[in-house]
Amino acid sequence: MDKVLGSVQRVSSLIGEIASAIEEQGQSVGEVNTAISQLDGMTQTSAALVE
Repeated sequence: MDKVLGSVQRVSSLIGEIASAIEEQGQSVGEVNTAISQLDGMTQTSAALVE
């Protein structure tokens, strides 16, 4: 029974680590999307000035 409990605790810990990693990656993707949107806005502004 102790082995089963230990295994369940380890799996639970691993799932928590995976969830944390996914959250961090999601934040990074959000930052990249924000940067791309800002660059797009700058590009459109520059294009309007050139016209």
